[in-house]
Amino acid sequence: MSKIAFIIPNQDLFKKVRETLSAIDRKDINLFIGDLYDAVNIAKKLKDVEVIISRGGTAQLLSKELSLPIVNIKVHLMDILVATQKAMKHGEKILFAGFENIFNDVDMIHLLEDLLKVKIERVNFYSIKNKKLLDKWKDFIVVGDTVNVRIAQNYRLKSYLIQSSKEAILEALEKAEEILRVKLAERARYSEIKHIIDQINFGVVYLDRRGIRFINSFAKNVIGNSVNNVIKELEKTGEEEKLFSFGQKKYYISAYKTYVDQSLMGTFYSLREVSEVQKAETFVRRQYHKKGFYAKYTFDDIIGKGLSKIKVIAMKYAATDAPIFIYGESGTGKELFAQSIHNASMRKDGPFVAVNCGSLPKELLESELFGYVEGSFTGALSKGKQGLFEFAHRGTLFLDEIDQIPIESQGKILRAIEEGEILKIGDNKLIPVDVRIIAATNKAPELLIRNNYLRFDLYSRLNVLNLFLPKLSERKGDIEELAWHFLKIFEKKYRKKTKGFAVKTLDEMKSYDWLGNVRELRNSIERAVILISPDREIQPTYIIPQKINIPKASMNLSLIDNIENAIISVLLQTPNISKKEITQVLGISRTYLWKKIKYLNSQDQKHI
Repeated sequence: MSKIAFIIPNQDLFKKVRETLSAIDRKDINLFIGDLYDAVNIAKKLKDVEVIISRGGTAQLLSKELSLPIVNIKVHLMDILVATQKAMKHGEKILFAGFENIFNDVDMIHLLEDLLKVKIERVNFYSIKNKKLLDKWKDFIVVGDTVNVRIAQNYRLKSYLIQSSKEAILEALEKAEEILRVKLAERARYSEIKHIIDQINFGVVYLDRRGIRFINSFAKNVIGNSVNNVIKELEKTGEEEKLFSFGQKKYYISAYKTYVDQSLMGTFYSLREVSEVQKAETFVRRQYHKKGFYAKYTFDDIIGKGLSKIKVIAMKYAATDAPIFIYGESGTGKELFAQSIHNASMRKDGPFVAVNCGSLPKELLESELFGYVEGSFTGALSKGKQGLFEFAHRGTLFLDEIDQIPIESQGKILRAIEEGEILKIGDNKLIPVDVRIIAATNKAPELLIRNNYLRFDLYSRLNVLNLFLPKLSERKGDIEELAWHFLKIFEKKYRKKTKGFAVKTLDEMKSYDWLGNVRELRNSIERAVILISPDREIQPTYIIPQKINIPKASMNLSLIDNIENAIISVLLQTPNISKKEITQVLGISRTYLWKKIKYLNSQDQKHI
């Protein structure tokens, strides 16, 4: 049987619904008759029903009493007009009697008054406690819904029932099926996410005002029945991260608050074994060594007339050793400019060390930047380690997303810049370093400073020279040149020759609002080259993302979205997983991941 049920408040409508369903061969849909609390009792006994369709006051009461989505069969103007014309044969004093969802359109009533040249009053008999008050309408002809017409008839008032049309019934059924589709899809999505989270090798707990909403297998096995005590301890101290011991092992627990439109929805907790965090630290260090610290881009790689003036300024900056602060949205080319400046400077033969401050766990940042000596903390390498400032000696250190560095650590960076010296963790000897600093952020510096995410004195020291990189949508004249440039690169990479872009493709690329900026354009063209057959012209569908209209459902999806957002936040901060691997693990596209990152950044900006 269908997961949709009709609960109809009157016999006439019941008959019409049955005929309508029979005409479209939908005998699988459950059909019941009952109004108000009779309908509620019927609904509560239903099994496997996901959406209920009803009408008027009964639909209103079902919505109040049940957690299931309720679809109201709408009353159209023509339905009311038919009943009103019948009533006018017996008098011109017309009274509309019904629940709010029947007569909630004031403009429609005024239109009826104008059309029929009558004065119409409204009332809901059901809400009147003292039914003797109905005497005041004894001279009126009642036009109403099931409940009100029944009350009117009990008090011998002339009345006419408003019937819903076949079109209104089909419209309600279509809406119910739409809601059902979304519910089932979201349930499958939730199940998939739950399965993924259960496979992750760290603990996940999500709470909202109703309590624990989700806990994965890892967290259950480690914390067990102590989860509430652990969370109370975190909330009591107000700390967002803390070390706990369970059995013979130590665990690092961190909290991430989730917001929707600036309202706190809940808190997501991650639980990691300390030894695993230390392994991640070791992995990060190895990756830095493996990749090598060098810059591969030059000013020749910067494409477009829209950046020509900025390029000239950046070339002048390259001739100096002064710090530079770059501000631009994700995908605008901040590291491209940083590498180009390095390769045009006197430091070009030295190392170029780039670090995304947002990709490293906060507890590892200082040890990564400044290094540490032997035995400085549990799990430290026996010989200690060099920090990135040392690796960048006589070269350039590019600090991307500098606002992600904890405010207390920013003071140490300021001192290193001003004094040209660093102090390793656990050491008492200052080490001189000769490093040119280029810092970047994708958020407005003024906002970061005002909300204590970026120290003003550090910003002032870095902002000796500055660059502002515009969005791609602000330099649309460059889009065609960039598109052909990237096409040439990817045709060579994938050994595939196309016939280039169709004229309408170039036009749509110029009019499209590239939220991911140059990076999104580049990725779109790479995808097009991969997908298109050789010797074909690239059409817009290969480049421009298609809009997907997801119908709104009565179901509350915030829990799933919050969990997904929190998972992505944690994975982005996990050093041994790339964004490509994140898309593969979660089964999402790169564009979807980018939009999630964009949303998470915007939420961070709202709350800083």
